[in-house]
Amino acid sequence: PEKNIDVIAALTNGIRIEAAIYMPAFAFSLSGAVITGNFLGEKNPDRAFSSGIATGISAVIFISVLTVIVLFNAEALSSLLSVNPVVIEECKYYLYISMIGEPVTAWAMVLGGSLNGAGDTRSVMYIVAASMWLVRLPLCYLFAIWLGLGSHAIWWSMNVSIMIHAVLVTRRYMKKKWIRSALL
Repeated sequence: PEKNIDVIAALTNGIRIEAAIYMPAFAFSLSGAVITGNFLGEKNPDRAFSSGIATGISAVIFISVLTVIVLFNAEALSSLLSVNPVVIEECKYYLYISMIGEPVTAWAMVLGGSLNGAGDTRSVMYIVAASMWLVRLPLCYLFAIWLGLGSHAIWWSMNVSIMIHAVLVTRRYMKKKWIRSALL
């Protein structure tokens, strides 16, 4: 893209800031895996299912609060990591765009973690791979390279792939096939 060094610096800074949100979401995901696995070990599928939903809702609420804090402080946070005005501006836009997907990411991570805790790791791997390789990368190429829409199009493509990832993980989770497989 135009000003590619500045855009890469902005992305790097944005990812550093985003890590403050991503890491708690990852912790919720691991918690969901452990809790779900424990309930399935106790042969309590109803609690296993509801614990994943409860952990997911808790994660979404917690991550939404962090997201709002980052959104209202995007420029200040960006300014902490760079003095370059182009980097600050691009980082701010990265944060504005990427924060839209953070609560959805948390939801998908927790349900994916719960599926992993139930031993349904293959379906999670397929969903993650499909959302990255079949959605995110083609959209990035289409919008940013072929249509020349730049870095913001890449960041929007990330959100689209996250939404699709969340829908697929939620669908898999709600079908409860993973519960039957775990209890066999």
